[in-house]
Amino acid sequence: MDLSKKILCCDWGTSNFRIYLVDKEKQKILEQFEDTTGISEVYKLWRRKNKKDQTAFFRGFLQDKIEEFSKSIDQSLKDLDVTLSGMASSTLGMTEVPYSQLPFDLTNPELSFKELKYSKRYANPVYIFGGLKSTDDVMRGEEIQLLGLRDYINEKECLCILPGTHSKHITISKGKVSSFQTFMTGEIFNVIKEYSILRNSITGKGSQVEKIKFFRAGVLEGSKSNLLGSLFKIRANDILYKMPKTSNELYLSGLLIGSELSSILSYEGSLLLGGSNPLFSLYQEAIAFLKPELDLHTISPDEMLQAIPRAQLYLMNKIAGKNV
Repeated sequence: MDLSKKILCCDWGTSNFRIYLVDKEKQKILEQFEDTTGISEVYKLWRRKNKKDQTAFFRGFLQDKIEEFSKSIDQSLKDLDVTLSGMASSTLGMTEVPYSQLPFDLTNPELSFKELKYSKRYANPVYIFGGLKSTDDVMRGEEIQLLGLRDYINEKECLCILPGTHSKHITISKGKVSSFQTFMTGEIFNVIKEYSILRNSITGKGSQVEKIKFFRAGVLEGSKSNLLGSLFKIRANDILYKMPKTSNELYLSGLLIGSELSSILSYEGSLLLGGSNPLFSLYQEAIAFLKPELDLHTISPDEMLQAIPRAQLYLMNKIAGKNV
């Protein structure tokens, strides 16, 4: 394998770890590895072990993951450059990289980055990209996705929704990110499912017909009612047998997504939706159900997957001073 033509592109978010072996010239994903050891879990692990050097702990964890990836594909990945975006550049991650200020020009992006050099202890040099900030909000990772989609977005005037642990609604005007808002939809879902009293009323089974029916019921309820007042209905529906327990998880998902999407009910412009499944499909279903007349454009999960290494390679070429 010609190492000069390969690179490791990593998206390390709050809940998931994803790394791709990429052909730099063809900008093609050759192999991929992912699991659920997101930044939040690794940060907790670092705290439990009472480690002092946070950067060293995270970099060692990354190195272990690269080795695991290497064994799974039976290829040496030693000495390959690693590009890294997402929550890895936050105070909870490997090392903090400063935010760049809005507006963010997708045609001429300026993002902070930090280089962690090769050493005997760490076989892969790492380039970590920072995120974006407005006057009252921050993001890390989604700006990379948008940059990888810039040829698709072009000069569109649109609202872009990127579902995730922390869902983003991003306003794009004339090729620039002008504002955004964060919704903690995914994280609230996980907290309720794992730690609240409602966890005893939730299972993920049931027929597809049931799931669509009760998901839509949750979306409608969430879009028009006070969320805090609606959540306990999940337990009441379970105890009073008004709803099959097997459908409550989709009802909860619908409640939270519906509450988030209530913000677009008065929106009249173009909407761009991109993400990975199953969230992508759920948001697509919810938007079509709540506002079928909306000018909705979707970006497939596969295209979203390709966007991250495409953007990271673009930024690496920009750092190297190449024409991009």
